[in-house]
Amino acid sequence: MQQNRVNQLLSDCQKGNRSAQYELYQGYYGFAFSIASRYANGENDSKEIIQDVFLKVFNNLKNYNFDYPFEPWFKKIIIRTCIDRYRSNLRKIETVELDHAINEDYVPEFLINADAQYLLDLVQRLSPAYRTTFSMFALDGYEYHEIAELLNISIGTVKSNISKARGHLKQWILEAKESEKVRK
Repeated sequence: MQQNRVNQLLSDCQKGNRSAQYELYQGYYGFAFSIASRYANGENDSKEIIQDVFLKVFNNLKNYNFDYPFEPWFKKIIIRTCIDRYRSNLRKIETVELDHAINEDYVPEFLINADAQYLLDLVQRLSPAYRTTFSMFALDGYEYHEIAELLNISIGTVKSNISKARGHLKQWILEAKESEKVRK
């Protein structure tokens, strides 16, 4: 969607125009879903996160600066909402505190021929703690210290969670490869 059209929609949304809100929702639902699904515990959780995101957007449009592109601001709200959801569920999540995480070499050739949906499905299989830290680091480009600060955990825990997530993903990809060899 072009920025001029987005700005017009946002201006109309600030005035409470429901059809503008619906058009913005329709136009950015897929974008929001692609990000939320990396953090969420499945499709229903992703949908709930997206509802929360759009409520935040509509309630905070007064803070949006029309001189800047909408998508980065929107993406930040999506990620922060996912982090808020993660924090609210933190009591249920087990994390491991390590001073020095194992620095496992990441082998990108495992992923060369992989389908994007298959990889997303693998990320979805990770525990919430691993999925959140891995998504923030590998998919959204956050640094270790940023993740630690946002999730209120130590850098060692961040490194450990990312390392273990990589290990699980690597193991699952290898198992799928072996399973494919057996079938042939």
